[in-house]
Amino acid sequence: MLGQSLMRHTDNRSKGLQHQDLSASKGQSMGIQSVLRDVKQKADNVDEPSMLRKRKVPKRFQLGDA
Repeated sequence: MLGQSLMRHTDNRSKGLQHQDLSASKGQSMGIQSVLRDVKQKADNVDEPSMLRKRKVPKRFQLGDA
């Protein structure tokens, strides 16, 4: 997901940097800000991890009088 986001922004920035009135440092800062914004937005949509249910051991592997 991060790679796809980086490639999309890289392509957009490379097109934007072809303008004569835009400096490389300005384009770089815009690119970093947009990547961070995307990552934060996607991180907000991630669900909290849940506890997995406890698995039972098959009776054939149980010790004792199973």
